[in-house]
Amino acid sequence: GLVNDPIPNIRFNVAKSLEPLTEALRKNPDTAALEESIIKPTLQRLEEDPDSDVRFFAHRSLTAIGTPST
Repeated sequence: GLVNDPIPNIRFNVAKSLEPLTEALRKNPDTAALEESIIKPTLQRLEEDPDSDVRFFAHRSLTAIGTPST
């Protein structure tokens, strides 16, 4: 998927877009579980990205949704 795109700008836009997506998913009990199963692991993986901008936006999104990395 786009999280593995070779272009860093694509990956950091994925990280940025997951923050508002999480807020929308939380509103529906049928989709709320996606936060734990897909979104948080994806953002945690992006926090390890070689590109500093990708890491920054992944960390910012995780912090905004209430899950800062340790």
